[in-house]
Amino acid sequence: MKRGEKLRANASTKHHILPSSRGGTDNSDNIAIVPNKIHNDYHKYFSNRTPDEIICYLVNEFWNGQWWWLEIAKEKYGKEDL
Repeated sequence: MKRGEKLRANASTKHHILPSSRGGTDNSDNIAIVPNKIHNDYHKYFSNRTPDEIICYLVNEFWNGQWWWLEIAKEKYGKEDL
């Protein structure tokens, strides 16, 4: 990787949590600042899916439709709204 490419990969960019093409806004609540590499990988693996679509995709395609882990995550991380 050339120096310029490496610098661009390490630079940060805005990522819309709910994609703007799917109705997401530019409000700070809908923006995450992430490194370009992570942003590109996100779209490589998840395309333009919303967070809830990604969770459903993972559950259905990788975890055999099992949602039990969500209750464990709530207990472990104390997130009432998970």
